[in-house]
Amino acid sequence: MKKNIKILISYHKPFKLLKDSTFLPIHVGRTLCKTTTKDGKISKREKKWLFKKLIGDNRGENISGKNRSHSELTAQYWAWKHYDRLGTPDYIGFMHYRRHFEFVKPYKKFFKLSPDARKQILEKSLEDVDMIVPAKCPLAGETNYEQYINYPDLHKKDLDTMLEVLGELYPDYKMSAEKYMKDSMAYFCNMYILKKDVFFEYENLLFNVLRECEKRMDISKYDVNERRVMGHLSERLFGIYVTKNREKYRIKEMPWTLISEDNFMTGILTYFNRIKNLLHKLRPLL
Repeated sequence: MKKNIKILISYHKPFKLLKDSTFLPIHVGRTLCKTTTKDGKISKREKKWLFKKLIGDNRGENISGKNRSHSELTAQYWAWKHYDRLGTPDYIGFMHYRRHFEFVKPYKKFFKLSPDARKQILEKSLEDVDMIVPAKCPLAGETNYEQYINYPDLHKKDLDTMLEVLGELYPDYKMSAEKYMKDSMAYFCNMYILKKDVFFEYENLLFNVLRECEKRMDISKYDVNERRVMGHLSERLFGIYVTKNREKYRIKEMPWTLISEDNFMTGILTYFNRIKNLLHKLRPLL
């Protein structure tokens, strides 16, 4: 059965592009493109590529300006508030420029397929499914709670605040939160594909909780890595959401894969070097 599906792919720098009527690349943090990212400052060349190839998360109602703390969530918020601009899809999903769901193996051939072929693979993957989530990741002997508080650049007080807020706003999630925090398997990456009604339910919960966390947390002295706290907290919140709704929704776990950067960046550098050499040869004629 044909489905209206939209998958947004978050980018903050140039990378291998997957773009068609189903896969929509989005530039996250466009409002802040002149400021330093976790990877440094964006060059004029990179900015030109991002603005030419991608839509921005700063159109209409948005939180693009919060990208340094919310990371890829600025794309999720934009999609939530502008669902009609996306064609009100039956399913909506999110991936990263270098982390994709592994719809086929080897995944590199997915890029070479026609848009129709890619969509057919997606439709088949979503048969009798409400949610596609990343395959659970083992934590090498730690619980989700321990993994967070022991991780560099993350702070115990922030996780405790999020759990406190969730318990206050959504008391029916308290037991699931405790269960997930004690689990030694995790849902990472802030990647998913959700049925429309599930997406709206989750986004309401997600941003209600994070909005209250912002009121109670002081991140003004955090460095560029610590400041990404809301993105990290949302990963744990999504795991709690999946745990709570495992019986309610039909959930399918899917492996994800890293997209190679070397080949893409080598191609970009080769292209610009060719242009540079050509201009050098033409200079005497100009």
